[in-house]
Amino acid sequence: LVAPSLPTDPPEAPELIVNVRTLSVTDSSVSEIATCISRNANPLPTISWYKDGVHLPAPTEQNNDLYVVSRTVKEASGLHSVSSALYLRPVKADKDSRFSCQVQYLMPQGRKERARSELFNLTLHYYTEHVNFSLERPSVIKEGDDVRLRCQGDVNPPPEYVFTKKQVTQSPECAGTRP
Repeated sequence: LVAPSLPTDPPEAPELIVNVRTLSVTDSSVSEIATCISRNANPLPTISWYKDGVHLPAPTEQNNDLYVVSRTVKEASGLHSVSSALYLRPVKADKDSRFSCQVQYLMPQGRKERARSELFNLTLHYYTEHVNFSLERPSVIKEGDDVRLRCQGDVNPPPEYVFTKKQVTQSPECAGTRP
């Protein structure tokens, strides 16, 4: 008996499960960033990761910077489901990066097809490197004028800045003493 062959079926659209925690750039180890799942395909699809539209060449060996962990399941239907978890040690430059996964699969006549997930960002906690302190109205200031100061830093989460005015009481100055 020869087992019937399965038809070539494209997978379902990629399912993306994103880590919504705030990740610290000061951590010395990787964090799970997201998991991409491709279900019900024949033949077996592959999953790749992208950062800002550029392929991330993630190894499968565990390390301290970047790697993926992939799993394959053969469903009762005979179709394949694949998942890929992306692990990354984020850096401050990743604060504006947009990540995605892509599923690649073969169709009849060897035609390669692709399906890309939606884009996602990381929520990062990072330290201040640059601080800017300025006067909002840099014109001439006279006694009694309202003054607004602005302090900005490239930090996340943004800190709360509090400015206080210290009242100084001046004691009368004596020009000299009389006996």
